[in-house]
Amino acid sequence: MNQAASKNFESEIRIFVKDISNFLETLKNLNAESVLSYRFNDHCYKPRKGSIEDWDPSRKTMRLRNWNHPETYSQILFSKTEILEWNELQYKRTVYPQGKLELFRGEKIYAKKLLEDWEFEDWFTVEKLEGNLLKIKSQSTGEFVIALENIKNVGYLAEIEVWGEDMNEVAQKIYERMHILGITTKEITFRSLPAIVAQKVIKYI
Repeated sequence: MNQAASKNFESEIRIFVKDISNFLETLKNLNAESVLSYRFNDHCYKPRKGSIEDWDPSRKTMRLRNWNHPETYSQILFSKTEILEWNELQYKRTVYPQGKLELFRGEKIYAKKLLEDWEFEDWFTVEKLEGNLLKIKSQSTGEFVIALENIKNVGYLAEIEVWGEDMNEVAQKIYERMHILGITTKEITFRSLPAIVAQKVIKYI
């Protein structure tokens, strides 16, 4: 979401949106403004000869991201994450300060060829049927952006993402944004989206 914060760490939680109508009404009452709509598929790969346990999508992913909107192109992205805990809040943070590392950008045919040359094979796909970035202005916390996405085989998920290095500061910002949205810790997960989808489509974790 925030590519400008390349020197900080990306931390995030996801919200299971069980009632999309109520959540949209909450966003309307907060005067949330749509700033970008998008669609893409993440084809998640694993090493052809490597251990699946060593490539757990909860912690590490290699993905071929195929953008459909607003532009059409492909990327190879690598990410590695760790789970941090602050009070009762658990959230996911990237190990590398740039967040997801872009290893390639260009045509899908070349991205696939690169992954094959690196001895990776296609594993499962995360299909983002619809995504929106929404800007929310708050007097207490200032302006922030959340993502709301419709994921095939999963449903609607919202994402709160914070960039920074200080664990306490990041966790406090997540808590503040959860409070504004009326979200409790029972409604969130620190698990990565690939891990959530993998649980549904391949029953791996």
